[in-house]
Amino acid sequence: MKTVIFYKSILGSTKKYANWLADETEAEIYKESEYSQDKIKDADTVVLMSGIYAANIPITKLLSKHWNDFSTKRVVVVAVGVSPIDDKVRSEVYEKLPKDTRENIKYFNLRGKLFGINKDGVNPKNLKEIIKELK
Repeated sequence: MKTVIFYKSILGSTKKYANWLADETEAEIYKESEYSQDKIKDADTVVLMSGIYAANIPITKLLSKHWNDFSTKRVVVVAVGVSPIDDKVRSEVYEKLPKDTRENIKYFNLRGKLFGINKDGVNPKNLKEIIKELK
């Protein structure tokens, strides 16, 4: 099974998670800006990872724009934010995804960090459930 990861990271937490996940799953990894159909043509699974900024995850633009490319793949979306996992903002982020998209993806939340807030929260152990989903 081939997995491809695309990520968008502004503050670094998502990039760390994406690299750890790629190492653990032997996935190919790219920045979101490097997306092309060729990179996913042989993939079974596409992972899209992004930080949460102003109650949005920017990677959803890629997801929406190229949904036809992704719709035949197993799609995993990962939102990384400093807020607690059960925070209202996280559910709002998920609800902003189109309903038909939400029904066809696996969605995960991970803790990030912001200038010393939750500085110990970014940990490869946090990827356990996502790794389980991918294997």
